[in-house]
Amino acid sequence: MGVLWEMTRHLYCISGPGYQDDKFWEALVASRSDRLETCPKCGRQFDPLTPPFAIEWTRDRWVGKSQRVGDFTWVYKGCIVVTERVKDACLAADITGLKFDPVETRAFMPRKNSKPVIVDAPPIWLGRPVVTIHLDLAQSQRTLISQCEVCAYSRSEVAPNAHIVICPPIENSIPDVFLVAELPSYPFCSDRFHDLVVENQFTNVVVKKRGVLRCMEG
Repeated sequence: MGVLWEMTRHLYCISGPGYQDDKFWEALVASRSDRLETCPKCGRQFDPLTPPFAIEWTRDRWVGKSQRVGDFTWVYKGCIVVTERVKDACLAADITGLKFDPVETRAFMPRKNSKPVIVDAPPIWLGRPVVTIHLDLAQSQRTLISQCEVCAYSRSEVAPNAHIVICPPIENSIPDVFLVAELPSYPFCSDRFHDLVVENQFTNVVVKKRGVLRCMEG
């Protein structure tokens, strides 16, 4: 058995560029009201994210003039919606932690007799992280406040200038893309996925350093 030692790796959050980027079309989730699950106590609704998936293209909320679909589109919480170019690059690079499902794309008709938005949209895929990892709450300087014991919804209180720290058990391998249970809105990744985004110059995505992964290896 080898000597165990700690390796610290960068931890990144995968998200959209924000309202400053008006180059790409936005989308909404096509109605999934028939699939929503409701907590019987607090009334919060959850989407179990089971296929099939569908989105409706909308006009850009700020400018409304772009005719481009970005490599990433921000629709589903905790997932990435990407073009086939991104999916193929992930598969070629053997990126781990993502399950890809096809997404049906629909034209959105903003007004009667108006032209559909994006008639010839490229193939779109939903990338769902299949692994969820927990924060090291103490090292991340966060305190979880339970809001509902039935659905386990909680909010967190964060110390100023706190960083995200994840210390998974030694027996767990960390995939390239994963969810953080206490921060479910966006997926996270380590260096390999970050480097893939940079090397391929994927559009409409920001992979921002948010903290560290501390792993024991031997």
